[in-house]
Amino acid sequence: MAKLTFHIQKPGIEPWLKTEIVRSRVNLLKIMHPDLYDGPPLGGMTYIGRLWFGQGEPDKQLIYKGKQGADEWMAMAEPKLAKCRWCQIIEGPNEPYIVTEEEANALAQFERWRTYYLNQIGHQTLSYCFSVGNPELNLWPILGQGIGDYLGLHEYGYKTMNWDTYWLGRYRRVLEILAQSGYAEPRIIISETGIDENGNPETSGWRYQLKGDEAEYVRQLQETSEKWDKDEAIIAATPFTWQDETWPSFAHNESVTKRIVDWLASSPADIGKVMAEIGQQHIIPLNYNAALLKAGTARGYSPVSPEYQQEIGGIQYVGQMFIEPGNEEIQWCAYCACGDWGNVIWTARAN
Repeated sequence: MAKLTFHIQKPGIEPWLKTEIVRSRVNLLKIMHPDLYDGPPLGGMTYIGRLWFGQGEPDKQLIYKGKQGADEWMAMAEPKLAKCRWCQIIEGPNEPYIVTEEEANALAQFERWRTYYLNQIGHQTLSYCFSVGNPELNLWPILGQGIGDYLGLHEYGYKTMNWDTYWLGRYRRVLEILAQSGYAEPRIIISETGIDENGNPETSGWRYQLKGDEAEYVRQLQETSEKWDKDEAIIAATPFTWQDETWPSFAHNESVTKRIVDWLASSPADIGKVMAEIGQQHIIPLNYNAALLKAGTARGYSPVSPEYQQEIGGIQYVGQMFIEPGNEEIQWCAYCACGDWGNVIWTARAN
C-alpha cells in the first residue's frame, strides 16, 4: 500500500473528510493542535501531533539552548500534552534553522532530551522537521546523535514534483551520511510534502503552480510515492494540507481528495507494514546511540527498560535495566552520571 497519508491543519475533521480517510485505509494521520480535540478523531490510527504555541513560534528559539531548552519546551508543552495523551507521536519545533556546528550540537542535545522526557510519559517523538534544503549536509554527523523515535523532514518539489535530491529526495543523501557516520538507519516521516515555490500561501502550492490540474497533481504524487515505497526507511509522507487555514494554493478539497483516495484504496494492503506500525506502539523506547545501551549490547545483554533518571546526592544519574539471555534470574542495572557517558557502572539484583 502507498505510504501517503493526510496532514490536517484546522482542528476538527469534517464529516466528508472522515469518510475519505476511512475509505483510504491509512493507519497514520498528522494533525495540528491535537490538544484542541476531545479525543482521537478516528479509531485505529497512529497520530502525529504538532503543538502550536502561538504567533512567532516561541518554541523555535529554545533549540539553541540544548538541555535547558528541552526543559523549557516541556514546561510549555505539558499543559497541552495533558489534553492529548492519546496522540502517540509529538513533533518538535517546526522547521528549525541552524547554520553552525555549535547550533547543530545544541539542537541535537535539545532533541535528545525532549525525546527522553516525552518517552517517560508515553509519547514518541518526530525529530527536527527541517524545511526543504535544510540544514547543510555537513551538519548531519552531529545531528544524528539527536534523532528520536522518528526523523521528520519536509520535502517539496520546486514548482513540480521533480526528484532532484535537493528539494525532493534529499533524505537519501541524509541517509548516506548518517550511515557513513555510524548511525543506525532512522525511520523517516516526510511530514510535509507536495509542490512549493517559496512558501507563499497564495501562489506557491500545487493549485497555482499546476493551474488547478488535479489529475496532473495526483499523477505526480503517485510517481513520487513509488520512490518512497522502495525505501524501508520511509514510514509515511503527508501532503500539505487538508482544512488549510489560509494556505489556499496548497489546499486539498473534496474533489482532489476523492482522486487521491481512489488511488490509495486501490493499492494492495501491506499487512506486514500495518502490523509493524501497530506493534511499534508497544515497543520499549530505546536510544541505540546512547552509552548505556551500547554498553549492554557489548556485554550481550538485552534491555528490559527504557532509560530513566534519578537525582541522588545532588547528582543526576541515568540508568537502564538489562537481562543476560540464559540467566534471567538476575537483572543488571547500568548507570552513570548524566554527561559522564564513558563511566558506566553495573549493579546486579535478583529478578
